[in-house]
Amino acid sequence: MRISFWKKKRALPDAEDKGIVEKRASVLASRAESAIAATEKVESQHRVDTSQVRQTIQRPPEYSKPIAWPWSIHALILEHPDTLPKPGVRPSTAPSLSPFPRYGHCISPTTTSEGDLILFGGWVNGSSSNDVYTISIRDGTTRSIETTGDIPSPRVGHACVLIGNMLYVWGGDTRAGDDTGLDNSLYRLDLVERNWLRVSIPHLPPGRYGHAMCAVGDTIYIFGGQVDGTFLNDLRTVDLSFTELPLRSPEGPQPAARTNHIFIPHEDDIYLFGGTDGEYMFNDIWSFNVKSQQWSELPAIGHIPAPREGHSAALIDGVIYIFGGRGVDGRCLGDIAAFRVAYKRWYTFRNMGPGPSARSGHAMAAVNNTAFVLGGLSDDVDARQPPSVVHVLETGNLKYPPIPITGHADSGIGHQK
Repeated sequence: MRISFWKKKRALPDAEDKGIVEKRASVLASRAESAIAATEKVESQHRVDTSQVRQTIQRPPEYSKPIAWPWSIHALILEHPDTLPKPGVRPSTAPSLSPFPRYGHCISPTTTSEGDLILFGGWVNGSSSNDVYTISIRDGTTRSIETTGDIPSPRVGHACVLIGNMLYVWGGDTRAGDDTGLDNSLYRLDLVERNWLRVSIPHLPPGRYGHAMCAVGDTIYIFGGQVDGTFLNDLRTVDLSFTELPLRSPEGPQPAARTNHIFIPHEDDIYLFGGTDGEYMFNDIWSFNVKSQQWSELPAIGHIPAPREGHSAALIDGVIYIFGGRGVDGRCLGDIAAFRVAYKRWYTFRNMGPGPSARSGHAMAAVNNTAFVLGGLSDDVDARQPPSVVHVLETGNLKYPPIPITGHADSGIGHQK
């Protein structure tokens, strides 16, 4: 599998695709040469005018124009750890350990002002972790960073949001043994000072994992999750201006209890999709309006994705892109779907290029028109996709079908441009 360079906006075809193209060109060239030789033999034997024949037999064109696939794969460049200064201790110059493979981690939904994604925790090498990494979307440089303060305990299945230069982390399975409970503290990492603080918040809900969390302005919204076999559908908010955590009890219909879903904000609404309650998997989509404090189940149309849990999502230009997860048969999924909020319509795509292998427990982030997929757990080990990579989706290379006229539905299937 070809590893593209970070600074290229359009990905070249991978080695397998390029080999097929070159082989096809070689075969066509050989056929053209044979045809031309045949016409020359006929000319010498029969002295006939073959100029018209010659004009119809041309050598194949050069296949040198890059193909701009929506998906591409990029290598991480491991740099030395960013450690805190210690008297008499020389900083290490050895590269950081690779942050992957891991799953059940969290990644900031977008980058810091320096262009870095922030990764925290997850399941690594058979145990939960509490390490922190920065991954630059500019050049792929990746390094572990040393932090201080109220460092959260190792965890998996937690969630995080980025507000300014502060990363907020809440929840996750933090149990180190049968006699330990779930940590329900809210932690804040100052990315400038690299210092953790346990934020003092009254009336915090019980700890959980598999929940989803997002931020609208300075307010954090938390929905669902599970504690062992108990699944939740409560909605909690943290107003960082007043440090209150009221329990929202909207009137009317509400989503069923679930875990391992996605919760994506757009303007005044937060969109919920998928998840599982341990018995059923969902592919319903709901919106929660932060002004009216009401839930609405959306009557979505188009190519609706299969039920799933453990998927991830990113918002780009009014479209929610969902990738992967685990289906009702327990197998990992490798498809991508797009929900265009304005039309409440689902789309799927073909001819996407070298995309990620099927996986669950991964994370997604978005910057401008680009989405990033990092980590996750796959059913099958794909030797062509080494773990120290990030998969990049250039949504500008996607072609949507025309907007349907009233009374005429499109197929919901898009293509590569």
